[in-house]
Amino acid sequence: MPAFRLPDVDGRLVSQDDVRDAPALLVAFICHHCPFVRHIRHEFARVTREYQARGLAVIGINSNDIEEFPEDGPEGMRQEARDAGYTFPYLFDESQDVAKAFRAACTPDLFLFDAARSLVYRGQFDSSRPRNTVVISGNDLRAACDAVLDGRPVPATQKLLAKLGMTIRDFDVVELNEAFAAQALAVLRQLGLPDDAENVNPNGGAIALGHPLGASGGRLMITALNQLEVTGGKRALCTMCIGVGQGIALAIERV
Repeated sequence: MPAFRLPDVDGRLVSQDDVRDAPALLVAFICHHCPFVRHIRHEFARVTREYQARGLAVIGINSNDIEEFPEDGPEGMRQEARDAGYTFPYLFDESQDVAKAFRAACTPDLFLFDAARSLVYRGQFDSSRPRNTVVISGNDLRAACDAVLDGRPVPATQKLLAKLGMTIRDFDVVELNEAFAAQALAVLRQLGLPDDAENVNPNGGAIALGHPLGASGGRLMITALNQLEVTGGKRALCTMCIGVGQGIALAIERV
């Protein structure tokens, strides 16, 4: 993650090191005058407050040129934070160096980092726009935050491994299914597996073949069994999210 140290609306310098112990960090490039930000700002404030209570660190950054947009200066930012209900540090990137380091391209531009400060999600708040009728919900950002903070298949896998007296390294094949790439990456990292582990989804992963265990679960087991047969491996682990904050894990042994 690019390093930064910027002043907030009161002139206090804030850096990523100030939230080093947070399990996840959301860096949001936003600004006062942007119609897309203004469209979501109250719900964005509500969602960030909700996830801050769960441990998510949130930092907002404004990198706009105040000569072109005077309303985006520190005083305008202070007023915007009050009006929108922001409870996170709102920083001013006057030189735009931080925006360039992040390669921020628009507002809002949302960057979600895991505990190791690896980027696991960059994307939209939701599909609502000023000129469509989609309800503002923050569902896309919510899903990514849930994945990083909960790692839903992780507790199920950890409980299974504890019951078996085994570790993740005892499995020749791991079949993991998640609804979003950010969730899959978060699960891998919490389980201590590299992002490009060769034994994880070696034949490719299905993002959504049907939740819960009716379709995706059956596909995971069949794929795992086939991979064990082809490679001569002994053990496979299947794990997935099954919705509503739940996860499931299954161990297979070839005899």
